[in-house]
Amino acid sequence: MSFEFSVLDDLFLISVGATPQFYIPQTIGGSVFSLGLDGRPTLWQIMHGFAVLHFRFPYKL
Repeated sequence: MSFEFSVLDDLFLISVGATPQFYIPQTIGGSVFSLGLDGRPTLWQIMHGFAVLHFRFPYKL
């Protein structure tokens, strides 16, 4: 999911968004190979947010 909007007459464009990553459930604080099947708290998903500033160079052909 992302959104874009222009600033200053289409010279600048700002993009913001977030992307989810889903994983095999792992026990928090456990080893890499321990699955979250023992009733302890587990980690299933991590959300990554981003913001990007784009600058468009004006040119003519």
